[in-house]
Amino acid sequence: MLEHPLYRITATRRQQLGKFIRLLASDVDSEALAAARALYLGRALKADSCDFHDFASVVEAPSTAPSAGFRNDSVPWRRMVNVCIGHPGCFTSKERQFLQTMRAWRGTPTPKQRDWLVALFERVREAA
Repeated sequence: MLEHPLYRITATRRQQLGKFIRLLASDVDSEALAAARALYLGRALKADSCDFHDFASVVEAPSTAPSAGFRNDSVPWRRMVNVCIGHPGCFTSKERQFLQTMRAWRGTPTPKQRDWLVALFERVREAA
């Protein structure tokens, strides 16, 4: 199965997409229209070979989809925790608390915990 192009976009591009998406809700019509055009005409989505159909596919995908693009099967979850704990400046206090909880975790992480951990681990990898 091919990896979806939206799963490969950089953290910087994700932030840009997030800003445009939030501007779609603006009460100022010209801002909302400019954001829609920026998304559609290429400054954001097309720069990564994506379009609105790709974006809609990601939105409709199950909540575990974002971590599916990251091949983490070879990285044990405890290793991810330790790597993340070594970069406390990358995380909010809530995320640091989650990492400390996972450090002491005795069982296998739930799918939700694993997804959150993978997202945090990806953030550290992108920052490196």
